[in-house]
Parts: sequence; C-alpha cells; structure tokens
Amino acid sequence: MAILEDGKTRSAEQLLAEPLALNLNPGEPTRKYVYTALIEYIPRQIGRGHKPQLVQDSERNFRISKPPDDWPDLVPYEAPPTDAASDPLIVRLESTSHGAESGGL
Repeated sequence: MAILEDGKTRSAEQLLAEPLALNLNPGEPTRKYVYTALIEYIPRQIGRGHKPQLVQDSERNFRISKPPDDWPDLVPYEAPPTDAASDPLIVRLESTSHGAESGGL
C-alpha cells in the first residue's frame, strides 16, 4: 500500500520492482506471485463484506481504491549554485542555527 498511496496505477511487475528496490519485500517473490496475491485479495475482501484497499483496472494494473490522482508529477527543484562569496556566510549561518556559537536556544 505504501507504493500505491500516490494514486498512480502500476502493473504487477512495477509492484514487484519498486518494493524490491526499497528492500520492502521479504524473500524473493515473482511477478506471478504478486499478481496472484493481488487478484485473490480483492474478492476475498469483498466476500468478507469489506471494501478492498486496491482495485484492478481493465488493463490488469492496480491502484489504490480511491479516485485516481489527477495532479501532475512534481519535478524536483534544483537550487541554483552558490557563489564563492556566499560560502563563508552559509557556513556561519549553519553553525549558529545549530547552536554552536550561541549556546542553543
């Protein structure tokens, strides 16, 4: 669910690859195992009278069972490079913000 919480749809391959890259999956599951576990989860929850936390679309992709996320993906902001004249000021501000010179708050 941590992978799907952004609202984007993902295939079983993506749902296998992303957690493995983050070391979230124990063992070595296969794509077939992940896909089977997910498609069995949905009717099992419905059979118990619960709403499944994820749904499968017509292309066999999965997403969290909330409205699809229509916000665009954020592009990471790159800070402009600092010039050599500001480097000593940055070092001084960082040291005082941590309380090194002022003795803390």
